[in-house]
Amino acid sequence: MRAKAFPQRRRNGRLGPLATAALLMLPLAACGGSDSGDVSDDGASSDIDRELVVGITEDLTGANPLQRPSSLIFGVLSNVFDSHVGQDPETQEMVPQIFTSWEPNADATEWTIQIRDDVTFHNGEELTADDVKFTLDFILSPEMGGHEINIFWNTVQEIEVVGDYELVLRTATSTPGLIETSELAILPKDYIEEVGWDGFDEAPIGSGPYKWVEWRAGEHLVLEANEDYWGGAPEIKDLRFRVITDEAAMGASYQAGEVHVAQNIPLELYRSLENDPELGVGTSSSARHYILLDTTRPPFDDVRVRQALNHAIDWDTIIEELLAGLVERTPAILGSAERGFNPDLEPYEYDPERARELLGEAGYPDGVDVEYWARKGVFQIEQVAPAILPYLEEAGFRATLSVKERGDVEDLAEERTLAQMVSTNWGINQQLIGMEIYQTRFTCNEETMSNTWGGWYCNPRYDELAAEAIAQWIDDPEAVDAKTREMEAILQEDAGVGFAYMIPRLYGLVKSLDWILTPTQNLNFARARWLS
Repeated sequence: MRAKAFPQRRRNGRLGPLATAALLMLPLAACGGSDSGDVSDDGASSDIDRELVVGITEDLTGANPLQRPSSLIFGVLSNVFDSHVGQDPETQEMVPQIFTSWEPNADATEWTIQIRDDVTFHNGEELTADDVKFTLDFILSPEMGGHEINIFWNTVQEIEVVGDYELVLRTATSTPGLIETSELAILPKDYIEEVGWDGFDEAPIGSGPYKWVEWRAGEHLVLEANEDYWGGAPEIKDLRFRVITDEAAMGASYQAGEVHVAQNIPLELYRSLENDPELGVGTSSSARHYILLDTTRPPFDDVRVRQALNHAIDWDTIIEELLAGLVERTPAILGSAERGFNPDLEPYEYDPERARELLGEAGYPDGVDVEYWARKGVFQIEQVAPAILPYLEEAGFRATLSVKERGDVEDLAEERTLAQMVSTNWGINQQLIGMEIYQTRFTCNEETMSNTWGGWYCNPRYDELAAEAIAQWIDDPEAVDAKTREMEAILQEDAGVGFAYMIPRLYGLVKSLDWILTPTQNLNFARARWLS
């Protein structure tokens, strides 16, 4: 059994039919945006090399991509640090980046990995297998225990460097999805050992398409093109990420021409710009909104109460009236672009009468009091959460709502002191593999469980199905997706969470920029260019 070995070449960045369906991208016309410069005699823009400014809603917490606070920041830092594998925008298939081939043994407990031999870090030093081992050793260190990236790799027990561009990974258990489902960003071993982690945070280097110039916390991150990048120098030479946490301020900055790409613009602005001749818009479904339920205590330890909750909310009306119809309902936890999505499932029907019947059967004929938290940062949650309350009340749930900061909710989740209901989200993984959420959030196995979000609901059957899928992963990928579809059906019947919808990120995208949104590397600009 062999993993595919890919040639060392660049892929072009065009969007194929699958990506189009997954991203719901609006076409970018080849015309100048509101901030484009004068056109020279030969038709090329006179400021074609101008700085690209990108508005982002979160700030970095440091330079180390392995300790990033979110997938958004991991995407930002992907401009500076290369990953082991990437994703082809045309096909959504995995393609090599630093790893060029990865071959498992018969039971997928040993992986022989070849890496590129033409990569240098930004200080000119060569990237070798020693750097990959150093990076994995850090991920597996106690300092990273419980972090989501650690969970991807925690079956690895031994890392052996057998050559400058070859290493062998040995795992404690069969892990056929090791490379396919994991995240990684290669760190420079010799440089970090020379300057220390504090020195690295002050002057970080990677091997990616852009070099670090300046980071001012709460303000911006400034990058410049890596002219020696193994994948070819970026056409856009200067890149700035501006931190704009307020949605209204983000929209105003985009309209004023202060940013060329604006993440999370207001919904009203998005709708007003859909037919604008200069300022473009786009969306990507990069996460899902769901209501986490604490099934370890009443009332949600009873499946009938959980089913009642899912019948209680009129999501179709909320989506149409508050979300402009831009989101996709999820009948279980996965979206239609993810592997393992079950097309045979229909979302729970809005039926408050049935919800009250189920509450009565569960011993709550007069309704039940629940505490409901909504985590900030979930798309339009400050409008959606209050709109849910009347539906809950009608169905017999007397909910007390609190809107909380993301960090506060995560801290309380780690302390195992959440409310009975929490609106939160979970991102799409890099290869759109749906089983990953079952292995981290709905598993009963504490070794693979997310310390923060796992353990509130689990079903041992998921672990059985995951074990069966792992045994077939290499020889029969379709069997893995079939097992995931079975998990989806079980989860829906079990009503393990409150099912809602895939979350769109609403972007402002000037039409003078040729760049493609993807759901997993949203903010990598290695292939972006200004249109002439």
